[in-house]
Amino acid sequence: MSTLVSIIVPAFNASAHIAASVASALAQSHDNLEVIVVDDGSTDRTAEVVNGIGDRRVRLLRQENKGQSAALNRGAADATGSYIKFLDADDLLNPSHIESQIAALGGSADKLASCRWGYFRNSPDVSHIREEKTNRDYDNPADW
Repeated sequence: MSTLVSIIVPAFNASAHIAASVASALAQSHDNLEVIVVDDGSTDRTAEVVNGIGDRRVRLLRQENKGQSAALNRGAADATGSYIKFLDADDLLNPSHIESQIAALGGSADKLASCRWGYFRNSPDVSHIREEKTNRDYDNPADW
């Protein structure tokens, strides 16, 4: 069986976007994954939308509002995968994203994988790619 990847999704009042975000995570070519949505005290229908997804790979955790970092930490603490991917509740993943990042890591657990990303306003078909120079060694971890 392939490596289990935990995708952590912090969510606060994300009912408008959370279903599409989780769907993009579930549509990965690498399908050995768990999606942990941490509802960070939402007052909208976020939890209801996530509970309605109906996929055994999706788990909902709820906590009082503590902020994005606390939600990420909560999800990471509950994760069971060998790798962790953080995904914002209004972001979408390309279907080969996880597979590509696992390949880039080459089985190593002491590395961090990054990638190009794009942003869009109305349709993901019209996105603007953002290039970042992160694919290098960092002598000082604080530089990252």
